[in-house]
Amino acid sequence: MHSSILRPRRDSSLTTSVSPACRMSSTCAILRRRQGTRLETELVYDNSANNPRNPASPPVRVKWGLASTNEMGSVTLHLMPSKEAEVEPLRDALKDHALDMVIDRAVKRPQGAIVKNLIERYDKNQNGKIDEEERTELRRFIRNADWLPGSLNNSF
Repeated sequence: MHSSILRPRRDSSLTTSVSPACRMSSTCAILRRRQGTRLETELVYDNSANNPRNPASPPVRVKWGLASTNEMGSVTLHLMPSKEAEVEPLRDALKDHALDMVIDRAVKRPQGAIVKNLIERYDKNQNGKIDEEERTELRRFIRNADWLPGSLNNSF
């Protein structure tokens, strides 16, 4: 398994400075981006026989897990608005994103009667998807019910 460190790409529209809290880490940087910027990451593992650092010979299928022989890649992103007035809109956007991930997963693999009933209830046009209008209403319901799975309630 081989992974490489992702470093911020430098360009003219990017202001980068290292904060005092980041000085101990070679991968920590403050990146100023415009509202609406989309960040994408990709983790690549070489689990082939051609990788001299592959711990399994012959190669074996690797799944995500907590063992050192499992795939353990992740990207952590800490966001901080530059203005105090942007804190609540940022929190709301992060909650919507988390809710969208939950909704998308539930639509793909509805498990349990409650989830199936919610999907049926909010899929007004019965196309098997939760469209944007339906999604807004479902997000509102989940927020008002104060329900987000796991620690997502405490992440914002």
